[in-house]
Amino acid sequence: MSKKEYWSASRIDVANYCRMRYYLKYIEHEKSARLSAYAKGSLLHEGIEHFWDRLGTEEEVAKKKNGKKYYDGESFSKYLQGKWLRTVIGSEHTKNPDQKIAWRFEGEQWVIKNSIPGICMPLFEYIKEEGPPLFSELEFDFSLDSMRFKGYIDEVRIRDGKVVIRDFKSGSPFLGNMKVDNDPQLTFYNAGLCAKCFVDPNFSKTLGLEKVSSQFVGNPYFIYPEIEEEFFMIEALPKIRQAESESKKEAPKKSDFANEEDYKEAIKRRDRILGNIPSVILKTKRRDEHFYELIKMIKGAKEAVKVGDIYPERGRKCDICDMKYACEKKLDQVTKPVMHDKKGHMLFDFMKAPYAGPVEVNPLSENSIKQRQKQFDYRRKEAWRGR
Repeated sequence: MSKKEYWSASRIDVANYCRMRYYLKYIEHEKSARLSAYAKGSLLHEGIEHFWDRLGTEEEVAKKKNGKKYYDGESFSKYLQGKWLRTVIGSEHTKNPDQKIAWRFEGEQWVIKNSIPGICMPLFEYIKEEGPPLFSELEFDFSLDSMRFKGYIDEVRIRDGKVVIRDFKSGSPFLGNMKVDNDPQLTFYNAGLCAKCFVDPNFSKTLGLEKVSSQFVGNPYFIYPEIEEEFFMIEALPKIRQAESESKKEAPKKSDFANEEDYKEAIKRRDRILGNIPSVILKTKRRDEHFYELIKMIKGAKEAVKVGDIYPERGRKCDICDMKYACEKKLDQVTKPVMHDKKGHMLFDFMKAPYAGPVEVNPLSENSIKQRQKQFDYRRKEAWRGR
């Protein structure tokens, strides 16, 4: 990896998601599809990131003073709806095919537009009541074992004397326990925050970590367990509001329906709303073992690319993958006897014709990983003292 290349949260997520996706995106540098879910997520994330900068009084908004765009939930919703319309119009009129949004179904852009008030009204109330974070989009940049890591943390807060790392998630507000407790993104953010504290005494003092920051970056902590992590599920808020509204209503009565089928459907709908209420905040914790696992995953992805152990992992997750169109093109090339990448290099054996013979890949063993490491041992818990 050159000095210009680095491991970001996105790159880590892609490598952890699917190695074929990683290969296409970061090795072949294929163009990413602009999926509608990503466009919507970007709108909501950007709105949260600049929430406090654009919040003003009704008078400031009316006079367009100091860049103020909204003053309550309704004006906040209208502002983001306007930004969404500009995004849609830009997508429709662009001559660059890479900038066009890939809609999942006809009219999806208007479904999203109409859903914005339901998301943004409760979001405005929640954010305003909670107050501004200590840091928003906090940058970090550090190197370890010849790898550079660079990223931005959505928010850093101090709550009850504890440092809290927050990552905002749009889309489905439901995450399984495995995702919450092991997702590498929050591990990455904890390590990045610790690295920043290690090199910047003033920053560590701001967080109240000046007494322990000398123990970071493997001395002995890569991950400081006293830092708390959480996912903020943006789209949990409208579902919670819907459940609150439904709970205030009287339960459906059989006598109110013309037939049994409609009555049963009304009961199912009510049970579905009240029986599956998501949480806005999903708290979790990270420790050094998560970081060792992250490093091992990264090294495994790099080794897989090196030896050609890359293949499509086709399934439901492909529908929301920004490399799905590039991946589909590779399927058309499988039966060709000789293929090359964009630079004219022969592609991996997994893309050769079936008659070219089986692919032989030596399995990546734990020992082989350890032998290649010269300075960083992912299983070491104590500070580095040399070999």
